[in-house]
Amino acid sequence: MVNANYIFFLTLNNYLVNGTLMNVNIPLPVGSRVFLTVNREFDFGNGTMIRLIHVMLNGKSMNVTSIMLTMNDSYVVNYVWARYYHLWVVDESNQLVNMSGWYLDGSIINITVSRAIAYLGNNTRLVFNGFMTNATHYLTSGNSIILLISSPTILILDWIKEYNVSLILYTINGTQITREYLGWLLKGYEITNITINGINYKIKTLIITKPSLTATVYAEYRRFIVRDIFGIPEPFTTVEIRCGVQVISATTNALGLTPNILTPINTTCIVVPRLLGYYSIMIIAIIIVLITVTLLILDRGIRNKVGFNDSTER
Repeated sequence: MVNANYIFFLTLNNYLVNGTLMNVNIPLPVGSRVFLTVNREFDFGNGTMIRLIHVMLNGKSMNVTSIMLTMNDSYVVNYVWARYYHLWVVDESNQLVNMSGWYLDGSIINITVSRAIAYLGNNTRLVFNGFMTNATHYLTSGNSIILLISSPTILILDWIKEYNVSLILYTINGTQITREYLGWLLKGYEITNITINGINYKIKTLIITKPSLTATVYAEYRRFIVRDIFGIPEPFTTVEIRCGVQVISATTNALGLTPNILTPINTTCIVVPRLLGYYSIMIIAIIIVLITVTLLILDRGIRNKVGFNDSTER
């Protein structure tokens, strides 16, 4: 049996040993020497860390990490730690990555996205779309979020990537049509139609993956000869060409031909002419003039003949 007059007790509270906080009560011989030491901070490797605030030796605060004790009395050593959790901020725009780091348990963090549109160059930009987090307590308002740090926390800024899109358009036969600028479109956006000079055309389905793309339009270039009801070509006239529900306007040349017109394939196109073209009107006018002249000549001849007969009878 140990004589109580020859031992003192060393009580350790929250003493860090191999990543574990321990509470122990150790009997030690009188006069023995004890060396206690701990790290100032310890990372548990799961987004949790503790930092030593101070050490309480028999109720007296000490800002040390190591203590040498001679057991001439009993001692109570309390290690006071502060718990920290890591916040990971994932931000593709790199505006708020500096907010990542260790925060004291119970901290309230206010984070605001100052630029809701981040231009990356090369006709590419990011548009802010909200926050995603595993935090259990948080509040969002517009471009801001308030987090209560009570565990390892991940905050992801959700960005939508957009491209300032331009399309080089080709006919189904491979003839280049034009370049169309579509403005800012969402990455992954699907295009099935395109408007060229106010006319809508179907295109081979296109997924937006970068700013500059090519697309095949289901259309081809055609020329039309425009004739009136007499079958005579109509020169220098503006006509409507109906291709399904689309109406295309064109002006003919001296031969009654339209320029090359981009028309949808697999669609019947009908020319809507005027009843009378310039040539028909001209021909009709000439005929009227000829008839008028002829009638005048005949009328004059008749009048002269009648006058001659009257003078003969007298």
